[in-house]
Amino acid sequence: MLYTEMPDNFSPAFETVICFCSHNGKFLMLLRQGHKPEGNK
Repeated sequence: MLYTEMPDNFSPAFETVICFCSHNGKFLMLLRQGHKPEGNK
């Protein structure tokens, strides 16, 4: 489900951002550097 506004009583435990690219049926997935917050994910 995609929200354009925060639901009432929304209290996130953590923040995350996701982005992916697709081209000709293939996907590009990224790995966050290990020394960054939430690294190696």
